[in-house]
Amino acid sequence: MHPFATPAAQARLQAAADRVEAESSVEVVIAVRPASVDLRSVDLLGGAGCAFAVLLFTLFAPPTFSLLAIAIATVVSFAAGTAGMTAAPGLRRSFASSARLRDGVRQAARACFVELGVHGTRGRTGVLVYVSLAEERVALVADLGVHGAMAQGLAILAEPIESVGRTDGFDAAAVEQLAAAIEGFGAGVRHNLPRADDDRDELGEWR
Repeated sequence: MHPFATPAAQARLQAAADRVEAESSVEVVIAVRPASVDLRSVDLLGGAGCAFAVLLFTLFAPPTFSLLAIAIATVVSFAAGTAGMTAAPGLRRSFASSARLRDGVRQAARACFVELGVHGTRGRTGVLVYVSLAEERVALVADLGVHGAMAQGLAILAEPIESVGRTDGFDAAAVEQLAAAIEGFGAGVRHNLPRADDDRDELGEWR
């Protein structure tokens, strides 16, 4: 089981979200998704690379291969290379640009923000923490009320959350790093978005 999908990880992240909501009027939703970016082109690139290598070998290596054997070997190596790339998330990420992964996860996070109705709080203070496992990326999407209250400071508070996993990957330590970053976010917004006496949990934390 992925470290971010364990009951212990869910409990730790939910506790961090609860702490933010206890200290401010921000409503935090955490969404964990298996993947966000379509990397089929990367898989095909890996398959093409394998096929080309096999083609060169069958054409120029000392053994003599028949045309049928060359054709079959090329097709099989393409399929094997494509499947191998699909089964190796780390290798896929290494062939995709950082900008592509970042922008793809952010786009998926914005779609998830709307899908889950995070914009539905009365004060427009919803915040989505979006975790994408295959890309090992985290994105934060905040509603208009948070943007209005925090102005330029929001990007500074979001950076520790969005930087989780970039160096050491998505392991158990990254779960704790994200939880601590969420709590730090809460500490940063509580003065601008204080909790009201009648605040209640409108969204829940884990989706």
